[in-house]
Amino acid sequence: EFHDVTLLFADIAGFTKFASEALADEVVKLLSKLCTEFDKMCLKYQVYKVYTIGDGYVVMEFTDKDKRNPGKEAKNVVQMALAMIDIIIVTKKEINFEKLNMRIGIHTVSYQIILSLNPFCDLLGTLIGGIFSTDIVRYDIYGPEVLIANKMESSGEERQINESERTKYWLENEYPGEFQFTPH
Repeated sequence: EFHDVTLLFADIAGFTKFASEALADEVVKLLSKLCTEFDKMCLKYQVYKVYTIGDGYVVMEFTDKDKRNPGKEAKNVVQMALAMIDIIIVTKKEINFEKLNMRIGIHTVSYQIILSLNPFCDLLGTLIGGIFSTDIVRYDIYGPEVLIANKMESSGEERQINESERTKYWLENEYPGEFQFTPH
């Protein structure tokens, strides 16, 4: 069990429009390039890519349970988000498609995360993570807290990071004055 795990949901805004106007191989090359760059940032900021789905990218951050610092972990995720926005800014100039952008939501789970091989337990107020299947395994996360992180992204604005109060709490307490917040 872990407390105060930070999640990031990112969506490539304008991707559907780009995909409708581009050749199929251009779409695949763009997604491959972006995911490769995002993956490099995961390594740089020590976050874990949970999965990609279409033009969505999901990250979570927690380190060794004995060496946890939720404030630093939240900062790592925010730095990842800022890097993703920078990558999109450069990429949209390279492909000459100004409507390409990122929309990012970040939420720090204020309850517990259960890492389990039995992902079918239902604990209200938790984020549940587990390994599914036996032949083609996949680690996945779900639960009410995942929906909050997803809603932080979908209700956010392009080129902005929409953070939950819990993430803001950790950043303000661990890094006072380093980040600017605007109510949304």
